[in-house]
Amino acid sequence: MSRKIKYGLELKLLLVKQAINGEGSVRAIAKENQINHTILDKWVSFYKAYGIEGLQLQPRQYDGDFKLTVIETLRTEGLSLYQACIRFKLPSVSMLSNWQKKYESEGVGALFKSCREKFMDAPDKKSKKNNPKQTREQELEKENNFLRAENEYLKKLYALIQKEEAEKKKKR
Repeated sequence: MSRKIKYGLELKLLLVKQAINGEGSVRAIAKENQINHTILDKWVSFYKAYGIEGLQLQPRQYDGDFKLTVIETLRTEGLSLYQACIRFKLPSVSMLSNWQKKYESEGVGALFKSCREKFMDAPDKKSKKNNPKQTREQELEKENNFLRAENEYLKKLYALIQKEEAEKKKKR
């Protein structure tokens, strides 16, 4: 699994201003700075729409009502996924695409499930097929295992981020 690269606000602002001021094409500026041109293009669009605040967008959890509003707006106004991301300040076209696929395949209810609910709804491979009802204790144990795994994942992610930041500081 690849990890998203985070870019600092200063770098984003510098590159966006270069693109807006015509110091080169978006592709040329992106290539020169080893950034995918679609990322720079998105930064330029967010900057034009929201100013510096548009470059500071942070990924977050979205509730089902918000997701439904976005999907309905896509359908009624005929927006592209990219246009909807700009309008609703969504950091990722792929995230919006996933919402749309879930809506079309599973219906409105799929937009209202949290990550934890999706995990809890997944069939347990170890459970017996002839005993579909789980006791409260089994459900709690399952949730506890999920939370432990999530905690371990976050610890490893934090350690990786710290390691990368330390390596960046060494290079400077």
